[in-house]
Amino acid sequence: MGKVFALCRNEWMKLIRTKSTWAMAIILLVATFAVGGLLKWQMVDNTDETNNWKQAVQQDIQQYTAAKQGAEEGSFVYKKAEEQIQIAKQQLADNNKTVEQGSFWWSVDSLKSVSSLIILFGVIMGASIVSSEYTNGTIKLLAIRPVSRGKILLSKYLTVIGATIVFAIGMLFVSMIASIVYFPYEGTSSYMMINGEVSSVSPFWGIAKWYVYSFVGVIAYTTISFFIATLIRSNAMAIGITMFLLFTSSTAMTMLYQFDWYKYVLFGHTGFSSYLSINVPFTDIGPLLSLGIVGAYVIAFYLISYLSFTKRDIAV
Repeated sequence: MGKVFALCRNEWMKLIRTKSTWAMAIILLVATFAVGGLLKWQMVDNTDETNNWKQAVQQDIQQYTAAKQGAEEGSFVYKKAEEQIQIAKQQLADNNKTVEQGSFWWSVDSLKSVSSLIILFGVIMGASIVSSEYTNGTIKLLAIRPVSRGKILLSKYLTVIGATIVFAIGMLFVSMIASIVYFPYEGTSSYMMINGEVSSVSPFWGIAKWYVYSFVGVIAYTTISFFIATLIRSNAMAIGITMFLLFTSSTAMTMLYQFDWYKYVLFGHTGFSSYLSINVPFTDIGPLLSLGIVGAYVIAFYLISYLSFTKRDIAV
C-alpha cells in the first residue's frame, strides 16, 4: 500500500499543477456566488410575499399520511412517511419555522443546485487522468517504473474520487461563505430522526447528509467516465458518452419501465438523494439494496478497466 500512497501523491501533484483543475475550482466559486446573488435579487423582488409555514407543514402531514396509507407496511416508503409525520408534528409542537426563506441556511440549501457541476468535473477528471497519459506520451514512463500497472490504475482512480470529494466539501463551504455574504445569519434548528426519536439539530447536518447521498451519483458517473477512457483511451469520447448517458438516463429508464429487470439498471439508482424523501424511484427497493446495486456496477466497471489496462499492450 505504501507504493499506492506514493503514486496517489504523485497523481495529486499532477492534478494540482493542471490548469483545468484550477479552472474548475474558479468556475465552481464564480457559479456559487452568481447563483447566490440571483437568489438575493429574487428575494428583493418578492419581499411582499409571505408564507403560512404552519399551513404548509399541515399539507406535508396530509401528503405523508396519504403516502403511508398507500404503501405496504414495513416498506421504506411507509417507514419514511411515518418519520416525516413525526418530524412535522414535532415542528408544529415546538412552533419552529426552521429554515426561513431569505435566511442564511435557506440560501445554503438552495445553492445545492450548483453542486451538479461536481458530476461534470468528476466526469472530466475521470476521463482525462488516464487518457492524458496516452495523449502526452507519458504512459510509457509510468509502465517502466517498478510498480504494477494495477497499482498505477488504482492510484489514478483513488485520486479522481478524492478530488471529487474535495470539490464537494469545497462546494459546501463556499456556499456557506456566499450565503453569509448575501443573507443574514439566523440561529435556528432543524429536525432529524436519530435512534428512532425526533431530535433537534443544526440545518447543517441535513444539508451535509444530502451532499453525502448525492455523492453516490457522482461516484457512479465518474467511474463510468474512467472506465470508458481506460478502454478507448480517448478523453473526448469518454466525456461525450458519459454526458450522453447522464442526460438521457431518465428517458431510458422510462422506456424500460415495462421490464421486470429495469429496477436493477444502474441509472435508476444514481439519484440516491431521493431516499431522503418519500419520492423514491422504486417502492420495493430500500437504500441499502440501491447502494449495493450501484456498488456492484462500480466494482464491475473498475474490474473491466483493470483488465484492460493491465493486459493490453501500451501503444501511443
